[in-house]
Amino acid sequence: MFAALQEVEERRVGGLRAAVAGAARAEKEVLPIVGQCLDGAQRAAEAIDEKEVKRLLRECRAVYRRFRSLIGLYFSSQTGFSRSKRERD
Repeated sequence: MFAALQEVEERRVGGLRAAVAGAARAEKEVLPIVGQCLDGAQRAAEAIDEKEVKRLLRECRAVYRRFRSLIGLYFSSQTGFSRSKRERD
């Protein structure tokens, strides 16, 4: 009986060893890919120009305000159409 338990335990430990070794191999294969991804993210972050982003955001806001103004003019020109306060904001 004791020998059978030892054999079962040895198989369990062998399976655990194989699982750990397989996980380690998989991690070693993935790490270079993750490293490349992080390198790309770092390069992208370093390429950000704060002044250009600020200028683009300002331009987008101006376009959005013009768009809302035009939509408001369109709706106000429609006969019998009255927007609620919620739709105006």
